[in-house]
Amino acid sequence: MGTFLQEAGWGIWPVLFFGATALVAVVGYVRAPGRARGLLTVLLGVLTLVAGGLGTATGLQATCVFVAAAAPVDRWQFVIGLRESLNNLVEALLLVFLVALVAAAAHVRPAWRQQ
Repeated sequence: MGTFLQEAGWGIWPVLFFGATALVAVVGYVRAPGRARGLLTVLLGVLTLVAGGLGTATGLQATCVFVAAAAPVDRWQFVIGLRESLNNLVEALLLVFLVALVAAAAHVRPAWRQQ
């Protein structure tokens, strides 16, 4: 996991912050459902995805600057930079997936109790 975070660069920190906050918010929503808590959870999920996209985009920009200055024989390293940059988006998608899974379970649970 340390290599994953290191490869992602600085952009991973906003992803982790917003994603962790979204997880805390969805747990609060499960415990005490309400419109405001639900909206907060959704907005934090969106912020997590936006931060993931921003981290990926800035990582790709840095990769392009490096590759543009590299010798033609070293331009294959763009693929490595692409993979590292995508770590931001992967983490954002994973965190939002977990938030959505918890929220979905919270909505299904009352239906299970009625059966």
